[in-house]
Amino acid sequence: MSRYALREVGIKAALIDDLFETGAVDDASVIVNEMLVPGWRRRADLVHANGQLVAYEIKSEADSLARLPGQIDSFTRWFEGVAVVVAPKHVQNVLASIEDGVGVFTASVEEGAVSIRRVRPIRLASLGREAALRHMSTADLGRVAKSQGLTSRACGHRQTLEVIVSELPLASLRIAAIEAIKRRHSRTYDRFLSARSCVGTSIAMASLRKSAWGSYSS
Repeated sequence: MSRYALREVGIKAALIDDLFETGAVDDASVIVNEMLVPGWRRRADLVHANGQLVAYEIKSEADSLARLPGQIDSFTRWFEGVAVVVAPKHVQNVLASIEDGVGVFTASVEEGAVSIRRVRPIRLASLGREAALRHMSTADLGRVAKSQGLTSRACGHRQTLEVIVSELPLASLRIAAIEAIKRRHSRTYDRFLSARSCVGTSIAMASLRKSAWGSYSS
């Protein structure tokens, strides 16, 4: 049982339960599984979108840490907080090799269940202007521009809309980006919540499928 539980899907399920139990997840939250980051080059294992945009990278017993530095470099650019959730065998290597601002959690089996423990906290930083813009699709940018009275929603190519919307205060862009992500993934997350209430998190993970929205440029 322990070997199965400490595979990626078991750790994901335990992490989601932990976020609920600690109050990090509320009615305004959306959790995204395998979210593509701008540029299509990487996926974040789990993303929690609410007041902040936090990415979690999971390294199970079977995983190598070879790709982790590149993943962290990417995720710290596109998210407001990043944490690595690791099996116990990885924790010392991760603590020694990953910058202090990145959270480190451990996932271990205790009394037949996976337990999540925080070894190092997540340091949050506000989403940057480029990241906020790139997290929005062309339709999202048009929606923001229209809501601010800047242009017709149907007007303009992406580059034009980015120029127009980028003139807004960064705080407004940040909120718009997070709300766009939540809106995009809310149906999948709602299906997951419904399944979770019936069959529990581990089984419901099948309904929290990989992010289907991939284009950050159209």
